[in-house]
Amino acid sequence: MPVAVRRVVSVTIVGLAAVGCTLLVASLLRSKDSQRSDVSEQEEVAAIQRSRDLAREAKRTAELETRVAELEDQLAAQERAAARSSGRTAPSTSTSDSAEGFTELERRLGGRLGAVYGPVSGPALHVGSWDIGPAWSTIKVPIAIAVSREHGGETPSMGDALTASDNAAATRLWDSLGTPSNAGRKVEATLASAGDASTRVQTQTVRSGFTSFGQTIWTLQSQQRFAAGMSCVEGAGPVVALMGQVDSSQRWGLGAVGANQRFKGGWGPSADGSYLVRQFGLIDLPSGTVAV
Repeated sequence: MPVAVRRVVSVTIVGLAAVGCTLLVASLLRSKDSQRSDVSEQEEVAAIQRSRDLAREAKRTAELETRVAELEDQLAAQERAAARSSGRTAPSTSTSDSAEGFTELERRLGGRLGAVYGPVSGPALHVGSWDIGPAWSTIKVPIAIAVSREHGGETPSMGDALTASDNAAATRLWDSLGTPSNAGRKVEATLASAGDASTRVQTQTVRSGFTSFGQTIWTLQSQQRFAAGMSCVEGAGPVVALMGQVDSSQRWGLGAVGANQRFKGGWGPSADGSYLVRQFGLIDLPSGTVAV
């Protein structure tokens, strides 16, 4: 996937997970002198490597925060038990600490970060200052599920599109759904089946050199709802399985959190010179499988 940045100031992609929840992270990074879109492979590798480094740092932070949260939960349980025995009301917990911690992480890493996370069947929490932008390659997941629904399972192009984020393979999947308008409707139906009834798939080319569907505007909230429900959608089985076989070169962020990760990343340049990196997926934690 092309990178349109020179002298990258910061790249941020974070995969965080707390007990019983998943984290969807997206970040914008700013660049100086970013007026052209055909940059060298070396610049792309440098940008992705920087995102991996920051993801590892964020993972270490997340592990510490998870341990703190576990201790806080234990203390809260003790307080509730004591309150029951004495007949008083125990203090309630709040999500404000999570939001404040993420705000501090955003400040320390630079750029803009956003995350929506929560239990598969429970409410989700949004933290950070970023929440909406192009889907980039993350849209390949609902496209692949739509193809699986129409063609009765996995097709030859799915593996490359999902495990290596191959754009040509994704375009073949898209084309197999018919005309752009028909393809868009089928992918939107897939999104709705998983719980995201608000996202509208872009079917017309709005930026030269980029696929139409990759420029679909996808909010973190809608993407989190889709992630939570996608495994229950007819035809999703082979797609979710392939999401667990992502190439090692792309196993950063969510790919380094928890176990048995099934995820997809996407990244690309914005018209204003910033750069977006985002991911979503399913992760197994000690408390069970959670969705991003």
